[in-house]
Amino acid sequence: MREKLLKFCKKIFVLPAGVTALIAVPSFLVLALFVIYGNSGKIYQILTVPVYILNVYALIIICTGLDRLIRKSKIARIIFRIVECMLVAAIAIYVYGLYGGSGPKRGMAKKTLSRDEIKITKGAVWSWNRSEIKESGTYERFEYTTNTYDSDNKVVKKYANVYLPYGYNPDDTETKYDIMYLFHGRGGDTDTFMGSPEKPRDLKYMVDHLIQEEKMRPMIIVNATYYSDNKKKGEGNYDQEIIENYRNELIHDLIPSVEGKYHTYEDRDHRILAGFSMGSVMTISRMMDSMEYFRYYMGMSGSIFWSVHNTSFPDNPDGAWAGKYIADKIREQGYGKDDFYLYAAVGTLDFAQETVDKMIESMERNSDMFQINNETAAGNVSFWHGNSEEHSYHAKRRYLYNALPVFSALIHGKS
Repeated sequence: MREKLLKFCKKIFVLPAGVTALIAVPSFLVLALFVIYGNSGKIYQILTVPVYILNVYALIIICTGLDRLIRKSKIARIIFRIVECMLVAAIAIYVYGLYGGSGPKRGMAKKTLSRDEIKITKGAVWSWNRSEIKESGTYERFEYTTNTYDSDNKVVKKYANVYLPYGYNPDDTETKYDIMYLFHGRGGDTDTFMGSPEKPRDLKYMVDHLIQEEKMRPMIIVNATYYSDNKKKGEGNYDQEIIENYRNELIHDLIPSVEGKYHTYEDRDHRILAGFSMGSVMTISRMMDSMEYFRYYMGMSGSIFWSVHNTSFPDNPDGAWAGKYIADKIREQGYGKDDFYLYAAVGTLDFAQETVDKMIESMERNSDMFQINNETAAGNVSFWHGNSEEHSYHAKRRYLYNALPVFSALIHGKS
């Protein structure tokens, strides 16, 4: 039997049954380990499936006695050589489908979703469990040069904290990544969301987990600050004033510097601007003057009523002006209702709830521009209340946990 098997293996392309068994057994053990630890994993997907395919093929050949036909018939040998080449090509396409192409891909091909199939989840809260993170991204400090863009005209050195997803390769210029620019609130800094590179916070690992579980595509996240020299200066309405001026730094310095180093698509269709509290005010402000650079926006616990724009309407204290004002600013840039998406959230115990609710209600009254849909991403604005959430870190983490998969699905149209 052994001699027969060896002769058979010399005549056709498949691996000897003994060799495939030796590979398949550890492959199965790898699969078992990943199932136990909750991760389907890159090793299993690349190694196990092709090996099992070859195993099945070899067993069919041997068990059906086709090896005798292959030995005797030249035509049969040619036919089976073609079949084997097709089999190898199919495996190559499978592996390329997992990890090839112009963007980062994980897992099997996903179903393409329409916008009304992308659900707005509202209650999900990530439970901190570091042991579940098998594929951890890197987190590093990025330094750049900018200007105060004021009467001082001072050149300053600043930094941002940049999250790079697991598998990011600086030498791989073909693979492009979506990018989120994330901003803190009053008194915050670049460490507010994900911590420092030396001491990351759990939100960094939450993003690792979302990517690992294929709930979102790999994404670069830039934790930046609108404060000069990375420090808060001034009191009173200082944040309002600097947020308006910050557009110059964001557009002329931060984005070009970051995207000149890291591999992004470098277009508005793959950029997200997000912020919490005064960072949300900055996000809404950029909707009104920088839509050329961003299609996607996320406002958490902050509204236009905390901006300098609020002082323009002293005779309209109820805030009814806001929706039309934002809509007009969007039109002035040459954009319309199909050119943006805003994801907004605020907690039911957050002191910002009243002002955020007022802004969304005003947008709803201007339905020619704003199409509110709180169940799916079919509209261009989605809004929800975080039950029992305050103006807190827990709220930021919850909002981002629910929003990041939505943005990924919108950008790439996949579940």
